[in-house]
Amino acid sequence: APVRETVVRATATRRMRRRPASSGASTSSAPPTTQQGSY
Repeated sequence: APVRETVVRATATRRMRRRPASSGASTSSAPPTTQQGSY
């Protein structure tokens, strides 16, 4: 499970860099909707 979380976090970070800074802040909050979208 922890390994998968790390991979998901890495993917989220890559998407964060592609998206504007405002989106990055939203991902930092890690709302349920954003987490599901990351998957």
